Amino acid sequence: MAETQRQLNAWHRITSIAAITIITFVGFEALLYINNLYQPAQYIKLSIGIYLIMVFWLVFLFDLHYKNILTGHKGTFLQALRHRFHYVFNWEHFRHFQTYMILPGIIYWGTVILLGINFGHNTLLQFLAVCSSLALIMAFSMLKEIFHAKQSPIKNQHFLVLGYVKLYATWLIFSAALGIVWFYCFPPHIFYLVVYLSTFMLLYQALFQFSNVRFRNVVLVVLISLAVSIGSIFVYQYWNVNYFSAGLFLTAIYNLFWGLMFHHMNKTLSRNAILEQAAIFVLIVVMVFGVTNFHAKILRCF
Repeated sequence: MAETQRQLNAWHRITSIAAITIITFVGFEALLYINNLYQPAQYIKLSIGIYLIMVFWLVFLFDLHYKNILTGHKGTFLQALRHRFHYVFNWEHFRHFQTYMILPGIIYWGTVILLGINFGHNTLLQFLAVCSSLALIMAFSMLKEIFHAKQSPIKNQHFLVLGYVKLYATWLIFSAALGIVWFYCFPPHIFYLVVYLSTFMLLYQALFQFSNVRFRNVVLVVLISLAVSIGSIFVYQYWNVNYFSAGLFLTAIYNLFWGLMFHHMNKTLSRNAILEQAAIFVLIVVMVFGVTNFHAKILRCF
């Protein structure tokens, strides 16, 4: 019996990974194809459609591991369907589900924006499509394991993997936000707002997964988000040409404060921990400034 259950779980994992692999790789390649045809309206419609498929898949994973909550209902098909997904319409469960959607959503839409504004750079576009697909696969795989385990806080190895995926997500969304603001001459406050909201949502998700959503920690998340958004003001005023390196600079700021916050929550914040986080931050900043030509100028909006 135990062996059968293990085989069934293994089959579920394989099926889950295969499904999200197909959704992400095929989806991004389809977006690249539409983008190369320069069909912006179709590109937007397709990107929304693929995202809805991803949302449905996460709902399915959520349902798969919580379906034993409600069983044995009789009635019409619509009544059974409403009863079947009753937990989703519960505010607490719905809020939890939306929290889980933060990371995949940021990765996906950050990638969609970068693919859309880098028309013609095929090597770069393929690189982004592959890396984002792998990031989404890891994110969905970890979320499936979290749903399966139903443990709070989540396991350390899952938390660690999601932490690295979030760093990639921050780089994506920060770069995408700056790039699209430059590309379409949007007001700069849109860039600042995206940086603030993305930082807040990712840090709040970390608190939720760490089972540490307390008022003082949420206030700390608000302050960190403000600090990163202040850094985005500096970036918008002084950065030129390379919005990818600008995104990496903001990611370094995010990682510095997140590392300090993580040690603070674990009560391991010491002098050595602070020096370690500061050293990583300085190393990344030196690399970013070393590859960024601040004298280069492009026609951009001010």
